Amino acid sequence: MRQWCADRYERYPVTPEDMNAYHERNIDGQHSRALTMTDGDVLSDDEGMANMRNLGENIAWLMKRIN
Repeated sequence: MRQWCADRYERYPVTPEDMNAYHERNIDGQHSRALTMTDGDVLSDDEGMANMRNLGENIAWLMKRIN
């Protein structure tokens, strides 16, 4: 987290207030890109679906080994 926020925030650790202030200053919807998807987008995202399927399989495998 420290490396990720080194050039974004004035201090570390980052507080929720710091994150909100950064968002209000820099995320305007015109020159930024939202990293969210709507329901229809998710189903058509083959790579994302494959990643989630693989993650689920890995978690299931791990849970079997732990128990």
